[in-house]
Amino acid sequence: MVARRSGDLTDCSSVASIHPLPRPRRLGDGMKSLAVVLIAATLAIDSGCAKQDWIDRTLVTVDVTGVWEGKQDFGPGGGGDRDIVIVLQQQGAKVTGEIRNSASALGIGSPPDTPVEGTVNGDTLSLNSRWMSVVLQVNGDEMAGSGFGANRSFRASLRRRPQ
Repeated sequence: MVARRSGDLTDCSSVASIHPLPRPRRLGDGMKSLAVVLIAATLAIDSGCAKQDWIDRTLVTVDVTGVWEGKQDFGPGGGGDRDIVIVLQQQGAKVTGEIRNSASALGIGSPPDTPVEGTVNGDTLSLNSRWMSVVLQVNGDEMAGSGFGANRSFRASLRRRPQ
């Protein structure tokens, strides 16, 4: 033992430590902290990414396969109404087909059938061709909506031909 003088603390063995010993770590302490951080991060990310659910975006509640007949109405200043026939095939949400006699009905010199493609989202059918686009609300064997084609807007209403 070292001699001690007054005010001199050269002997540390008799002085109590002012820093307590750290608590021994248990095996699960790190996992609990990690779990809390992951839960907080997930909640923060989810709250900032409020999007429409993927199932709502891809939900198909109607089948539009078949032959649809009806009227395409350009209104009094747009040339009145014309008969229209659309033949559609549907696979999932994707729709393909053709508008029959559409070009001749409009009086333009194109082939008589115009290919169309589109999608079904819920009970809404969206179709596009090289000269028009239309959005139709489907209700069983009927559908109606509006679109734009031949440089003018129109309304359309169609009924599925019985098979």
